[in-house]
Amino acid sequence: MVAIMGESESVVADRRPRPSDALLQRIAVHEASHAVARLIFDLDTIIEISIDAPCGGYVLAETEVYEENTRPYFEAHLCMMLAGRAGEEEFLRSVGANIGDVASNSDHQSATKLAYDMETAMGFAEDMPLLYRRRSDWAQHLATDPHLAARVNARLERAYRMARKLLSKQSAAVAYLREQLLTHGTLKGPTLRMVLEETRKLISP
Repeated sequence: MVAIMGESESVVADRRPRPSDALLQRIAVHEASHAVARLIFDLDTIIEISIDAPCGGYVLAETEVYEENTRPYFEAHLCMMLAGRAGEEEFLRSVGANIGDVASNSDHQSATKLAYDMETAMGFAEDMPLLYRRRSDWAQHLATDPHLAARVNARLERAYRMARKLLSKQSAAVAYLREQLLTHGTLKGPTLRMVLEETRKLISP
């Protein structure tokens, strides 16, 4: 899209192509799956969910209590990061492209960076856990070290399997939250609190 000089951002945003119904359904499933995973792990507080943004959709959350920085804690975060894609595959039987840039990291980019840090800097590596080997250009490090890339990918694969298994039991919760997102576009404030309360009731143990 080409921005016209002198126009406000809101006017330009209103001229962006309207998402198809199929795309809106996919975004709603994606964000609902992220949110349900966050509720299950209870690691932070959701403050807004939207499927009506230039980037597609998002879940905003804030941390009120810092937990122990243990391996299970970070593995839960990996699972949450990949839950959007896992939900698409679980409930739509296909996945959409996950594209990020410097300003807005994709789920894949964020998850890969966390898995890389777990392997190279946090002391959670299966091989030589005491050796600090993180580099500032982590993507280049992965691209030039196939053994390291394989270990990082194995972490991501385990987290993705966990996300698929987690969400496979939560179709009712994801479906309810998806429909609320399709109805409202953006959930926040009292409406969000009411919807999340109902979503929690639908989460299977």
